[in-house]
Amino acid sequence: MLLTSIGLFTEVTIKFLVSDHSYLPNDRHFAQIERRRRIKKCIVPEDIKQLIRETRSVQAYKVVKMEPRQFLNLQAADSLISAAKLAISTLSQIRVTKDNPGCEKQLVDVEQDVKIIQQELLEVQKEREHLEHHRKMLALSPPCHPSPCPSPYPSCKPYPPCGHPPCPTLPCCPSEASGEDQPFKEMKEKYARLQEDFKAKLTEVAGLRADNEKLKELADKAEENRAKLDMKGIGSREQLIDLQQQLKVHKELYRQAQDELEELRALVEDIQGQLNDYQAIQTIEEQRRQIEIMRMENNRISEQVNLEIVRVKNQFQEKLQELAPLPDILKATQVKAELYAILEISIDGEVTEGLEAVIQIYSNSQAALNAVLSVKMDSRLIRDSWEG
Repeated sequence: MLLTSIGLFTEVTIKFLVSDHSYLPNDRHFAQIERRRRIKKCIVPEDIKQLIRETRSVQAYKVVKMEPRQFLNLQAADSLISAAKLAISTLSQIRVTKDNPGCEKQLVDVEQDVKIIQQELLEVQKEREHLEHHRKMLALSPPCHPSPCPSPYPSCKPYPPCGHPPCPTLPCCPSEASGEDQPFKEMKEKYARLQEDFKAKLTEVAGLRADNEKLKELADKAEENRAKLDMKGIGSREQLIDLQQQLKVHKELYRQAQDELEELRALVEDIQGQLNDYQAIQTIEEQRRQIEIMRMENNRISEQVNLEIVRVKNQFQEKLQELAPLPDILKATQVKAELYAILEISIDGEVTEGLEAVIQIYSNSQAALNAVLSVKMDSRLIRDSWEG
């Protein structure tokens, strides 16, 4: 049933209605419309965006100016409303079964949304009937159009004169010139929004229904697998009994093997204890032998040390005997050193006197040389003066 409702609803073309007059409620935020436009990939003209922005005012509704040739096709709107009603009635017949109790709350919410959409569609239909009646009334008495005014709007065009009395002149303003057709366009806009909401809810219900079908398939597969396992279990009960008997026999054999293993463990522990005692005795004997060898080695080393001490002591005595005449030699050496010191002092005095004499001789020779040079200079000056 859900697939049928989705198939019926897909025939309804979702689009933004941009013709004729409609109401633009202020609580319809532009950001929500823009987001839905991006999701649905619909094209919204820039003038519609501007009109939606202008609806953020104190008034509940705002009149939008449209051309008479852009009126909505009422038969097409009728067919769309009928298709939407049929889809809503089909969707409202969906009930939650015991197989999908998890989806009950979501489907209840969807049904509530569908009821709200139904109410809004009824309101749209009433508005459409009212606008149709209003349009018929306008068609019975065509208005007299005033002379053209200097307005930048393309809708203000001159009309031919008529035979009726002249009508009062109205200013060329888009909001006032199309005031009687504004509810019709508001109805179209509201209907488009209802279609968008309805399609979103149907898509959500389709997703939930698909999840429910998947869960049903998984449950059926699990039931089939359980039945197969039950059939296999019935066929293998005899094998299970045989296996249980074999298991009892094996348990008894295992118990006997455990007893034998315990006896073997006790025997191994006794043998291991005897082996440990034997190894301990061997270790003690080996340590005794090593201690005896170390004692003998210690005695031998002590004898060698004593012999070495005696030898060193003898060598020391020999060295002392060799060093006995050293004090006499030291005294003779000290006497010679004193004599050498006295000689050195006398030699230093003689050398000093000789140096002073040499210096005196050098100074005297230098003075004589200077005197000779001065005499030569005087004689040269005298010779030069004579020659001049």
